[in-house]
Amino acid sequence: MRSDPQLPPPEKAALTLGFMRLSDSAPLAMAQEAGLFARYGLEVQLVREASWANLRDKLVVGKLDAAHLLA
Repeated sequence: MRSDPQLPPPEKAALTLGFMRLSDSAPLAMAQEAGLFARYGLEVQLVREASWANLRDKLVVGKLDAAHLLA
């Protein structure tokens, strides 16, 4: 269901993204609800975490593919 047939397929289509329930994580939720991930051939699962340390640790051990983190 990708909108641009000229794009190559994603390297990894199923992604798990971690986030903290804060207002600056809204772009992840909005992208999911608007279907932007699916538009580009991605199946994204958003996972709410309780702390920044949990996000960091799960990224390090590979339980999350990406995360919303403070820069």
